[in-house]
Amino acid sequence: MKSLKLIVLSVLLMVLAAFSVSAASLSFSSTSDLIIGSPNQDRESVSKSIIVNYDATAGAATCTVDVTTLPISNDATSQSATGYVTYEAASVTRAATISVVLQPGANTVSVIANIPDDFDAVDSVTLNEKAFDTFDIRVTPNSACATAGTVTTITLGTTIQAVNRLLIDNVEVCTAEGCDDADDGDDVEDLSPGDELTVTATVENDYSDSDDTGEKIKDVDFKDVQLEIEIDDDDIDFDDDDDFDLDANDEQTSSFKFDIDLDAQDGSVDMILRVFGTDDNGALHGEEIRIDLEIDRNSHDLVFTAASARPTTLSCAPRTATISYTLRNQGTSDEDDVRVTLSAPELNVQEEKLHDELDEDRTRTGSFILTLPETVAEGVYSLVLGSFYDVDSLSNEKTVQVTVQACGTEAMEEEEAMEEQEPVQPIVVQPPVQPVVIQPRAPATTSTPEEESSNSWYLIGVILAIVVVLVIIIVLIMTLVRGRGGENLE
Repeated sequence: MKSLKLIVLSVLLMVLAAFSVSAASLSFSSTSDLIIGSPNQDRESVSKSIIVNYDATAGAATCTVDVTTLPISNDATSQSATGYVTYEAASVTRAATISVVLQPGANTVSVIANIPDDFDAVDSVTLNEKAFDTFDIRVTPNSACATAGTVTTITLGTTIQAVNRLLIDNVEVCTAEGCDDADDGDDVEDLSPGDELTVTATVENDYSDSDDTGEKIKDVDFKDVQLEIEIDDDDIDFDDDDDFDLDANDEQTSSFKFDIDLDAQDGSVDMILRVFGTDDNGALHGEEIRIDLEIDRNSHDLVFTAASARPTTLSCAPRTATISYTLRNQGTSDEDDVRVTLSAPELNVQEEKLHDELDEDRTRTGSFILTLPETVAEGVYSLVLGSFYDVDSLSNEKTVQVTVQACGTEAMEEEEAMEEQEPVQPIVVQPPVQPVVIQPRAPATTSTPEEESSNSWYLIGVILAIVVVLVIIIVLIMTLVRGRGGENLE
């Protein structure tokens, strides 16, 4: 009984297998998505071919199918795929939907996508160049083909990619020690706590502004391009941006400055630069790059974070200046026997100052009093501050400058400046003047009414005085005459 059941079951399985092998079917030669375009693809008409296989076993001799577009929701373009995708096949006119009679075996169908001008080049979140899923190709058998061989509908995914024309052309990272060019994924090494960094980024509009390159789309500008730089780290907290317009075949350079924290630890810090913008046609372009900033703290690193001379110009005695400094231990070791020196061989200066222990990330301040004799020649002199650990091991140097003037130079310069500001008028010496006897004459000048009145009273006074004098003289004469007459009578 059991053997009979096994025989019946085997026969059923063989029949089912025979039907499954002999059933007609449709398939694509490749199950991978159809890729239309590339990172260098202009936004223009692109044609690609697909192979549709028809297995006619136990089915109709031919199979008529409809090839159509199935749009997928996406943000790459404002247009629906049904508006820019068409198909054609042998003896079939190009159209948005075509009917094709499939022969047994491989059948070629052309897919033509007229990539829209506003088709994005990059992902809006990551700014990575991207091929976008925008539609599927659907092949549907007609009722006769489906009934005859139980043929079912098949679909094939597609992606479209267009060229990115907004790029970060160059990045330069500079410190006081020099500059390094950096690309995406590069490391900038040997950075230290306290370093000031200048990051310069050059952004390029890669659209052509002429026909020389043979591009189908050219002379396209970008409005309101955004350039961002971000460092999200406890040791460097920096976030800044710049915005600008960018014409075709043009570039823009922007610079950003920031400091590495004095307490920054060893390790790598991720710096992100982003540029993005939409072109005149509405397509999004851009790029994001990442650069690693490698911070390296030495075991011994006594750094002058500040140094100054006051005053910076020395003239007459006393020629005295105060050289001040701030010293920080940026090394990873606590230091004992720290020594600071001040030297200037030209001035015969060599002084030192001892500090107690200086632990990691701690600072000390100090100063030297510099007094120069009047015999020092005028000029600009460099004074070198040196930091030492373990007394004799040099760690860091810092230079300050003072200017020595000749004594009296400043006063002479002020006097000369005054002479330049107030020019002296020439003095003309006249020859000696001989006295001139002035004869009485009538006044030749015209007097004012007040002057005329004053002169009139003056004349009246003179006349009265003369009259008085004449009267006195007459009286005296008469007196003398009378006196003489009386003597004669006696």
